[in-house]
Amino acid sequence: MPIVATNPVVVPGTSQVTYDQWYLSQLILKADATKAFTVVHLTRSATVDGQTVLMPPGQNSEVSFTLDVMKEMANTPELGTAMEAVLAAVVAYGTKKNLL
Repeated sequence: MPIVATNPVVVPGTSQVTYDQWYLSQLILKADATKAFTVVHLTRSATVDGQTVLMPPGQNSEVSFTLDVMKEMANTPELGTAMEAVLAAVVAYGTKKNLL
């Protein structure tokens, strides 16, 4: 699911591509009852002929950051909404597969 980039990067080549989106390439969560250490890695991307294309590694092609989702939910309510949706999906999947 692409995320609109504030500052698009244009990379010249055989045909010019403007990487104007971010692609969530890695999301790692390690949580306990008080904190949820989360690593987020985004790669610049573009949609070319209806397909997502990731920017080759290089300057400004990737960004990574970490956050404590539990702590940041107070400042960014969308994180709480997203976590509720992820947990609901995990329960639905686990129930469907008779894992829970």
